[in-house]
Amino acid sequence: MAVPKGVAMKALLLSILCFAFVLAPRCPAVNDATDLSPSEDQKVALARSMSQMRLISHLCLLWALEHQGKFPTDLTELLTDRYLGKDQAQLLTCPLVKEGAGVGYFYYGKAFSEEIPGEKVLLLSRWRGPEGLRLVARKDGSVVLEVPRTADFSVAGLATPSPAKRVAETAPATTPPVEPAKVAPPVAMPPVEPKKTAPPVAVVQTPPPPKPPPPAPAISLSSQTYTHGKRDHRYQVSFPASSMPAGRENYVWVLDQPSHITITAPLTRETYVLHSTGPGTYRVHLEYRAGLDHHSVSNEVELSVK
Repeated sequence: MAVPKGVAMKALLLSILCFAFVLAPRCPAVNDATDLSPSEDQKVALARSMSQMRLISHLCLLWALEHQGKFPTDLTELLTDRYLGKDQAQLLTCPLVKEGAGVGYFYYGKAFSEEIPGEKVLLLSRWRGPEGLRLVARKDGSVVLEVPRTADFSVAGLATPSPAKRVAETAPATTPPVEPAKVAPPVAMPPVEPKKTAPPVAVVQTPPPPKPPPPAPAISLSSQTYTHGKRDHRYQVSFPASSMPAGRENYVWVLDQPSHITITAPLTRETYVLHSTGPGTYRVHLEYRAGLDHHSVSNEVELSVK
C-alpha cells in the first residue's frame, strides 16, 4: 500500500529532528593551539548550534527538491507546517548569540541552484570565536567549525546569457521595411573547371597525458600524552619546526572526532594540543586547501582516549 506524501514528509522531518537533538548533548574537542577554553555551557551551546544548522541545511535541500532546484529566498520561509513549523522560530536563533538577536545565521542560499558545488557556504554563524572561528554549513549538508575563506563562498548573478537571449537584447524593437533591390539580368560566363583538391589528411588524436598522482605526505606527525593537573589529560601532535611549509595560510589542522564531527584550525605553529573531553578514537592530520584543491600533506595520527 502506498504511503501518502504528507505522512512520508512528516516522518522524514521527525527523523531529522530526532537526529539533531540526539547530537545536541555531545561536545566537540578543544584545540589548545587556538587558546579556546569554553565552559560546559558553551560546549553544549556549540553542539546545539551545529545540530540546528545541519537541520536547516537538510530542510533547504528538501525545499529545493520541491521547488525546481531553487533554495528559499529567506530562512523564515521554512517556518511552515511542512518544514520547521510555524511555532519553531527559536530553531533559527543561534544558542551562542545573546537572546533577542533574531536569526542567528547568515544565509547565502538565496541564489543557489543545482549548478552550485556542494562545498559552497550555505549558512554562517553570527557568533565568532577566537582567531575568526565560525560555524560553517555547506550546501551538501556538512557542518564544521573553521575559519571561512573567500573561496568557499559562491558569487551569484554572474551567469552568462544564452546566445538567443543576447540577440533578443541587442536587436531593435522594430525593423523598417526594406525595398527590394533591382537585380541586373544574369551575364553568361564561361564554364569554370573545378579545382583539384588534395585528399584529406587523417588526423590521429592522441589521448591527453594522465594527471600526476598527488604528492606523498611530506610532513611526519608524532604524538605525545601528558597530564596537566590531576584530571586534565592532554594529547599533543607535532612535527619538526624545520618541516613548517611556506604559505602556511593554506594549511589547516583537521581533527576527526568519535562523534563524527570534524573540526579544522589554521596552522599557526608546529604543535596541536587536544584536551580529552570524551572517550573514543580521535584522528589528526594536516591538509593543504587552496580553492577546490584539498589533499592531505601528512600522515594521520590516532589518539585513543579512555
